[in-house]
Amino acid sequence: MGIYLPLELSVPIFLGGLIAHLVERRLGVHGESGEAERANARIRKLTKRELEIAQLVVAGKANKVIAADLEISGRTVEIHRARIMRKTQSDSLAALVWLFAAAGLTLTATS
Repeated sequence: MGIYLPLELSVPIFLGGLIAHLVERRLGVHGESGEAERANARIRKLTKRELEIAQLVVAGKANKVIAADLEISGRTVEIHRARIMRKTQSDSLAALVWLFAAAGLTLTATS
């Protein structure tokens, strides 16, 4: 007997996990040293809250789910997400996932 999630919740979680697996497999667990240092430098620009949201985004959670989990508005998540993309110089979600993988950060949701 399994636990089933509504499609709108299960697909992003599955895809986030799949992307994370493929990236980690491609780069190895920690990536290359120089690449990891550059990735970490970009991630260090984030505030604590932005990092928290970025980890949830990279794990495949939808904005609405993140908003509910953190008890903030969906618009606040959108604003943080835009700042995350700008500060990390990521032009897509895939680029953000690659950045986190290169930095050796976990790509699974924490909440």
